[in-house]
Parts: sequence; C-alpha cells; structure tokens
Amino acid sequence: MTGRAWLAVSAAICVAVIEPQNAIASDWHLQASVSEEFEYDNNFRLNSTSEETLWGFTTRPKVTLETHTPTIDLIFGGDISYGLFPENSDENSFDQRLDGSISRKGPRSRVSLNGGFTRQTTRTSEDEDTGRDFSDAIRLSGTGGLSGSYQLTELVSLGAQTGGVYTTYDSNAFDDFFSVSAGPFVSVQLSQKDSVQFAGNYRRFERLSGLDRESDAYSGDVTYTRVFTEQIRVSLRGGANHVQTDLQELNGSTVVSRTENNTGFEAGFTVSYTEERGQLSGSFDRALVPSGEGRLQERNSVRVNASYKATPMVSADLTTVFIDQTSADDDGTDRTFFSVEPGIVWHFLPDWDFRVAYKFRTQDRETDGRAYSNGARASVTWRMPGWGARGGVK
Repeated sequence: MTGRAWLAVSAAICVAVIEPQNAIASDWHLQASVSEEFEYDNNFRLNSTSEETLWGFTTRPKVTLETHTPTIDLIFGGDISYGLFPENSDENSFDQRLDGSISRKGPRSRVSLNGGFTRQTTRTSEDEDTGRDFSDAIRLSGTGGLSGSYQLTELVSLGAQTGGVYTTYDSNAFDDFFSVSAGPFVSVQLSQKDSVQFAGNYRRFERLSGLDRESDAYSGDVTYTRVFTEQIRVSLRGGANHVQTDLQELNGSTVVSRTENNTGFEAGFTVSYTEERGQLSGSFDRALVPSGEGRLQERNSVRVNASYKATPMVSADLTTVFIDQTSADDDGTDRTFFSVEPGIVWHFLPDWDFRVAYKFRTQDRETDGRAYSNGARASVTWRMPGWGARGGVK
C-alpha cells in the first residue's frame, strides 16, 4: 500500500518533467544537515508499573532539494535516523522518511500534489491518540494528497482538498488501517486585517486487520482570523461533526456487529506572536474524532511552541503538549498526557549548533495508572552551506 505514496511522489516528478522550460531548466537548491544526539530517559516506555532506563546515540542526516519558478514550486525531502543504544540493543533503529510536493501556480489559482513514505520504529505513541506502548513495532505509513484553490474575486477564494494515509505494523498486536478525507472550503477577506473561512470535510476510516471497524465522519467548521499587528495573529475556529461507526466485537465466541452514532462539536483557537528575536505560538482544540484505531475520542489538546534568541550565539526554545481525552464508546482508553521540553542552543560556529534539553512527560491512563518520565538530550548539528545559484533555501 505504500505504493500509493510513491505514486504521488512519482506524479509530482512527471508533472515537473513535462513542464516546459520551468522546473527542469530552473535553479535547484540543496540544503543538507546532519546531527548527532545523545538521549537519556529513565522511563522511556512511559510505563506506570515497570520503569526502564534508556540511553544511546542517534545519527540523523537530512536533505531538502527544491526549485521555484513563477509557475512551479517543487520540493523533495528525506532523512534517515540510525539509533544505537548499547545497553538496550533491542531499541536500535534505522528509520527513513521521504516526501515530495509540487505546486502549479496560475494568476488566480494554485494546485498542489504531495506524497510521502515513513518507516519508523515506534516505542510509544506518546502524544498521539492512544498513548499506548507499541513495544518497538515497526510502523510503515504512506500518505498522499491533492489540493486546489481559485481566487474568484479580490475578496473571495474557493477550493478543495483530498488526501489519504495507509499505516501498517509488523506486529499482529496492532491493527493496520486506512483513512481518506476530502472537502471544500471558501475563504472571504472581510477587511485588511480580518478573514473568515468556511470548510466541510468527509473522512472514511477502515481498519484492515482483525475485526471490522469503519467510521464515516462528517464535519463543518468556520475559522475567523484577525491580524492585529505584523507580530500578532489570532484564529478562532468552531464547528460540529457527526461520526457513524460500524464495528464487530467478540461476545464469547460469537462475532457481534453494531453501529454507533455520535455527534459532537469542534472548537479551538491559535495565537502566534513573532518579532525579530523570538516567536511564540499556542493552540487549543476540542474535537470528537476517530482515533488511530477507529475508536472515538473526545479530545482536548493544548500546544505551545516558543523560541527566543538571547544573543547572536545563544537561543532558547520550549515545546509543551497537554492532552486530555475520553473515550466516547467507553472502551477504557481515557487518559491525560503532558510533555514539556525546554532547550538551549549554542551557535558556536556559523554552520554548527549545540543543543541541550530536558524533557519531562507524565501520563495517566485509565487501565495503567499514572507514569512519569525524566529525560535529557544533547545534540550537535552541522548544516551544509546551501548549494545552488542563490546559495540554497533556508
């Protein structure tokens, strides 16, 4: 199934090849980096009953290749991650990511195609929808998407998007699944600082292993955005959704089928602040959504990202995630999760960075109780000078 992702990437290449005297003849820019990271965690599985310590090293080379013309934006990216953990050899990993996108721009329109493939050794799902211990399962995911927009007038734009994801595990303990979504949107510029967008979406979820589980989700929402200054932007979002789930369950040795219908609301806001030396962004979202296993979750989430350049050589960053979720079908997956990671970066040479960070995590799952984790990271990153006619794209 990962061939669907490769198909999207291949299609992007084909469009670039047939684009006359644009993408192929234009300037290409290469940006690359490699980092070496030391990691320590005193409870890396985030388990409440049996804590396990982990320490080791991870090497991550990364490459981005892109070109831009008046009509074409073409971007390819990829990285690999090799983890070596001397006292936990079962945690050694070799992960890969490859993605690509192409956008065709017209005077009043834009069409974008993207695809990607990821192979990842997953220890836990952490801030994903389940918070489960995956016991080092290998997860393969393929994604693809297509979107387009058209400026109807100076104030009104309309468009649509569609996309899908396929995920499979190398363990029979976890279920493969496929999800596809599509929907239209209309954007209206109310004033120089105010805009509103109306969007609808349909999502189909299918579990592909084990007992059947399919969900059909319909949602509609409105997003209002206000640009207060060049530095401050606020978006408010609200809407409703309806999810119908058909599933099979074992009742003794008998397979029983049933249908669930759930209606909920979606709401949230995003705030961003950017200035010359720092930036801050935060968001809150509440939604009723099918989880990665097809179960319905009522989820509240808060995310905060911040960075500040104290001096030309020293900067600080912070990432925080809080999730509180309740299972709509009462299957025992209620949980709260919190993670915070403050870090300091030393730009000791023009193309070299050294970062140290502390990471704290805690999770309370209905079936396992509360768990805590304390960890530390130290990494060195080298960014290759940009290659290309204009020295690369940052």
